[in-house]
Amino acid sequence: MQKIVLGVAAGFVAAALLAGIIGACGAYFFPPFPPVDMNPELIRTMGEPVLTTLVKLLGWAVGAFAGGMLAMRIAEQDIWPAVAVGALLGLLEIVRLFLVPHQVAYVALVFAFIGVATFGAAWVSTHGTPGEEPA
Repeated sequence: MQKIVLGVAAGFVAAALLAGIIGACGAYFFPPFPPVDMNPELIRTMGEPVLTTLVKLLGWAVGAFAGGMLAMRIAEQDIWPAVAVGALLGLLEIVRLFLVPHQVAYVALVFAFIGVATFGAAWVSTHGTPGEEPA
C-alpha cells in the first residue's frame, strides 16, 4: 500500500512539474496578446495564441504520460496508479479553472489529453513497446 501511495504521489508531482514547465515554455516563446497580458480576464473572450495553447496541451499530455508511467513503475501495479495520477491532474485542472480564466474548449481538450495520455502510459507499461517484452 505504501508503494502505491508513494508511486501516485511521485507520479503526480512529476506530471504537474512537467506540465507546468512545458506550459511556461509555451507562454515564454509565444506570449499572450498585449491587452490580455494587462488584464487576464480578457483571455475568456480574446483567447491566447494558438501555439501557446498547443504547447500547454502538449505539456498536460506529456506530464500525464510520464507521471502515469512513473506511478506504475514505483507501485509495481496494474493501471490504477496511472489512473489515479490522471484523476489528480484532472482535479488540478479544475482548481486552475477557478483560479485562472480559461476557455471552455481548452478545458475540455485538457481533460481529453490527460485521459488519453494516462491510458497510453498504462497500456505501454502493461504491454511494452514494439520489440520489447511486456513487463
